[in-house]
Amino acid sequence: MSKSLPLNWEICKFSDVAQINPRRPSELSELPADYPVTFVPMSSVSERSGSIEEVIEKPLSEVKRGFTYFAENDVIFAKITPCMQNGKSAIARNLKNGLGFGSTEFHVIRPAAKVLPEWLYYFVRQQSFLDEAKSHFRGSAGQQRVPSEFISGHKIPLPPLDEQRRIVGRIKECLGRVDEIKRLREEAQQEVNALQAASLNEIEKGLSCPMAKVNDIIEDSQNGRSIRSDEINYNGHVLTLSAIRTLELDVEQRKPVQLTDSIAEKYEIKTNDVFISRANTIELVGLASILTTAAPERTIYPDLMIKLTPILAKVRPKYLALALRFPSVRRQIQYHAKGSSQSMVKISGASLREVAIPLPSLDEQEAIVAKADEARNVTALLKAEFDQKAVDGLTQAILRKAFAGEL
Repeated sequence: MSKSLPLNWEICKFSDVAQINPRRPSELSELPADYPVTFVPMSSVSERSGSIEEVIEKPLSEVKRGFTYFAENDVIFAKITPCMQNGKSAIARNLKNGLGFGSTEFHVIRPAAKVLPEWLYYFVRQQSFLDEAKSHFRGSAGQQRVPSEFISGHKIPLPPLDEQRRIVGRIKECLGRVDEIKRLREEAQQEVNALQAASLNEIEKGLSCPMAKVNDIIEDSQNGRSIRSDEINYNGHVLTLSAIRTLELDVEQRKPVQLTDSIAEKYEIKTNDVFISRANTIELVGLASILTTAAPERTIYPDLMIKLTPILAKVRPKYLALALRFPSVRRQIQYHAKGSSQSMVKISGASLREVAIPLPSLDEQEAIVAKADEARNVTALLKAEFDQKAVDGLTQAILRKAFAGEL
């Protein structure tokens, strides 16, 4: 923290400007059991946007015990790994009857009259605060928590309220510009993605070979297993559908779950496994990916994915994943996809087996994969120019200046 803060600023402990995990008001016991309140799941607090993206209305009887209570304008802050790693926090707003409940893995920070909720909220989203919080973790590996004593005793700079309002306004203005930069970069990335799709189209157009049904080139297909996320007692992970957006499976796109040994073994992912998104939007259903890296331990694939086991004497695994992304093959998959809503359609294993792909010789397959890899390397270089981490660095720079009195 800067040693040369403006003269009218104070340095306070959090406990001087906020209540940490305040007790529930006794008035709650006088409310009827069916009194509607807001429930906020941990998963609905976005690390990226720092907002509550989804809430659930519940009767008070369902949340009176075993959940954390918070009120309008309280700051909620995830205290358990991995939820707080990137600052899973939000300001509680628009609560039903002003009453909110959520996971016991939230710390609640209730601002006093001399501090704005936004001032506390932006402070706890600083990387420097998060890094120091991690150094105070307590508990066993995988279930470590930030103790409330760390927050209570942590120092925070505090200007007068009018100055807080001015600086919060500047933070919002600057972060709005960062959001605009992110939007422009995302548009540029979409154009790069269009180049990648065009290269697949060119590869397919250059093929002159027989077609083969998926059924004739695989040994087996199997749906995965979906398990409810468990951020507290997890001992493994399950992939999310986001893992399958690119040709190479993104194993970082996964959520923590509790697995039995038998399920972990039956549905584990392995190097060179080929996966298909069984259910998604019409644009994304049936996308194929292959795991090209070492498989992380105790990671399974969900019911919304199908694993294909190729016959190696007929098709190379990576070529199979690539060919399933060819434009003409994608059109077949979309034709076979069924559903009453375009927001979620499905393709069955049986229908997938009827899809036909171009099938050149094994040597030609390897040459095609090499050509596609070269094209992807070019687009990867272009994407590197739009590195999201550089933009995220702008956000942290803005927050550092704000709390140093330089904004």
